[in-house]
Amino acid sequence: MSLTISAEPCYDVPQFVIRVTIPDGVRNGARSAAVLTLTTRGVPRGDQQDFWESAVREHFFAIDGTNPAPRKHGFLGRMDRLVFGGLRLDRVVAQPYRVVRSGRLTRQAPSEALLMFVLRHGEMFVAQDERIASLRKPYTFALVDSAKPYDAELVTSSEVTMIQIPRAWPGPYLRGLVARTATPLMGRNGLGALAVSTLLALRRHVADRDDAVAHVAAKNAVELAIAAVLEELGSAQELRGSRAAVLEQAQRFMLDRLAEPELSPAHIAAAIPVSERYLFSIFRDVGTTPAEWLRCARLERASTLLTSDTIQSTVTIQQIACSVGLPHASHFSRVFRDHFGVSPSEYRAAGSSHRTERADSATVTSKPHEGCVTPAEDVVRSTDRGVHLRSPRW
Repeated sequence: MSLTISAEPCYDVPQFVIRVTIPDGVRNGARSAAVLTLTTRGVPRGDQQDFWESAVREHFFAIDGTNPAPRKHGFLGRMDRLVFGGLRLDRVVAQPYRVVRSGRLTRQAPSEALLMFVLRHGEMFVAQDERIASLRKPYTFALVDSAKPYDAELVTSSEVTMIQIPRAWPGPYLRGLVARTATPLMGRNGLGALAVSTLLALRRHVADRDDAVAHVAAKNAVELAIAAVLEELGSAQELRGSRAAVLEQAQRFMLDRLAEPELSPAHIAAAIPVSERYLFSIFRDVGTTPAEWLRCARLERASTLLTSDTIQSTVTIQQIACSVGLPHASHFSRVFRDHFGVSPSEYRAAGSSHRTERADSATVTSKPHEGCVTPAEDVVRSTDRGVHLRSPRW
């Protein structure tokens, strides 16, 4: 059973024909919401083109549109939008039509999205930065950066799925993707086929979703698309370099927040941002996991502080434990012994043999106060060079 709500257009100031669909079994659930449909059907022929242009500007971003046919001939177009886990997926079926996003419009109405055009049938082209992608075969696709000027045109009556990807999602891959916009890519084999089929499968959902599972699925689908673009254009080395850059970014994020006991892979992945699965994948490249690397980083920082000449008499072992995010004394002592083979107190007592190795790793800024304190407060600040970690003992 479905509920349809239609809004009659006002032709002096074009409004939108909206259909709200509530699928069976969803009405009492919290995970789905309405689906938006825009169509020129039912709008007087002479007003259809104005109506469509207004709809495109309202629901995308600032663009200018042109139709090669005279206005009196009308214009047939329809868009069905699904919002899934932070992605906007629009199925557009329309007659020949051209949109232009000029430099003036990018300045007046900035956008933070990458667009992925996937041709279902028909013919279209997209142009950006003096590159032109002609899409003629089903499931060919191309990217466009909406932050810069571009043109897109349906050459014939066509069906296209347009996916708006938040600009922050590609992370360190963004530069490589932006340098390859308006380049035709095949979506019928290899990673391209996997990426396109996954993204189009999201489009089959009958209602919007904004829950945590939807966000994970959406980000994984985008990661496949990123890999497909970089692989198709011969960027395997760049892909490997980008993985190393993400790994370094994640490690630096953890080193800057060692005092936070609640720091978790989920927090780290969200901050970079990448999916948790991808985060675990890049740490697997170096033979460990995010949690294990973080544990070793905490213990290495603690060992540096325990053998610091400056704080030997002013900072307790408990305060050091708190400053590296391990506030429970028994747990800190146990994991420290597992890692170094001796207890924290024994390590401190024998610290003279370690001081030369670690003398430059940390400095004290002021006398600590009682209780748990963080490096940013009173106990320890890392040097500008940062703390160098020895190879962890896994």
